[in-house]
Amino acid sequence: MAISELLQKELEALPPALQGEVLDFVRLLKQRALQPSGSAQTWLDRAWGCFPEFPDRLPQPPLDDVPRW
Repeated sequence: MAISELLQKELEALPPALQGEVLDFVRLLKQRALQPSGSAQTWLDRAWGCFPEFPDRLPQPPLDDVPRW
């Protein structure tokens, strides 16, 4: 069985909301594959999922809004 057939079988078993998340992840992987190899951020950014193109990343508040003590 080809990988695409296995993926299709697994996707069909998931609820529609999770199918959308899988699609987002596949698009993220495709986007990363198209980037030049030297364009990746630091290993810490990759490890913590801090890529700005990640689909579910929350926006960072402006630094002016951070309370100062």
